[in-house]
Amino acid sequence: MEHEIEPLKYEGAGQSVAWCNELSTGAQVIARLVAETREALHTLG
Repeated sequence: MEHEIEPLKYEGAGQSVAWCNELSTGAQVIARLVAETREALHTLG
């Protein structure tokens, strides 16, 4: 999702913190990445 924000694509490290709109734990981030990966692999067949 973050990569769909045009200005965020070209920001240096740390400067994109202004685009953050939620606080997530490490476990939540990993769970979201796993879910997105599973969904992507499912669509590939």
